[in-house]
Amino acid sequence: MAIYKEGDKSRAVCNTCKKIVSSTFRYAPYNYDELIIPDILQGFCDVCGVVVSIPHQSSYKIKEFRERIESVDL
Repeated sequence: MAIYKEGDKSRAVCNTCKKIVSSTFRYAPYNYDELIIPDILQGFCDVCGVVVSIPHQSSYKIKEFRERIESVDL
């Protein structure tokens, strides 16, 4: 498993551009079920700027946020 940091480059499939593109990782808010999770590392398409990937290491922060929100709803 690769560990990425802000500014690292990668390649991914962009659903907007409909092709494999280069991408750059940076921290940005992540929209999860109409909630905003701040500072999630994501890969952004270098052509159009949309999110094309979320590295595995960010899944832990998303999971923690989701569990915290779900426990409040109980």
